[in-house]
Amino acid sequence: MSAAERKKQAQDQAEEDLLVGLDDTPDYTPAFSRLAFAKKSPTDLFGSSIPDARCHLAKCLQTLTSSHPNQFLNIMTNGLSPEHLSHIQKYCALANVTLM
Repeated sequence: MSAAERKKQAQDQAEEDLLVGLDDTPDYTPAFSRLAFAKKSPTDLFGSSIPDARCHLAKCLQTLTSSHPNQFLNIMTNGLSPEHLSHIQKYCALANVTLM
């Protein structure tokens, strides 16, 4: 065997020693790896029954305030922060709804 062949054989053996097969690794499980690196799929809480939750909230608030005029509007005005009230007003504008 020539020196070049021995060198090539030694290189091949060194590469084999460095490469550890996944089957030889006791801590590796493909199922865990798939779960650990999987992307989280988006969750639609309402399904197709409610296309926009903000508009649905505004319409439900309109139904509630129209059945009890001024009662819930006063509760909302006194009980919610100005920031939350502004969000509800934006939702009502988006749904084209007015609260009584």
